[in-house]
Amino acid sequence: MFKKYFLIVLTFIILASIVCVIGCGKSGFAGKYVNQDNPSDYLELKPDGMYYSYTSYSGGYNGEWEVKGNELRLSWMGSVLVIGEIKGNKIIFPTAGFIMASIYVKEI
Repeated sequence: MFKKYFLIVLTFIILASIVCVIGCGKSGFAGKYVNQDNPSDYLELKPDGMYYSYTSYSGGYNGEWEVKGNELRLSWMGSVLVIGEIKGNKIIFPTAGFIMASIYVKEI
């Protein structure tokens, strides 16, 4: 009897883990993030791993993005340009590349 319940619980844990891995990929971070100090500046992370960033002082940029741990890495032509720290629904960028020190907040 214990073995039957153990197998049921184990199966549930495995299925829940698979759903989390599939559902927690890039699509969980994809969306539009707006600079909290300058709402005309934004970063759009697309589910396909591409991004578009617009800032009023440097215009627009396209490239690739990836998440490693709590870091968001924005790349252009294979080189990482900017690394931001993910904290909840915010991305905190130091001054680097085409993004000045800023906090971007995900739009709902």
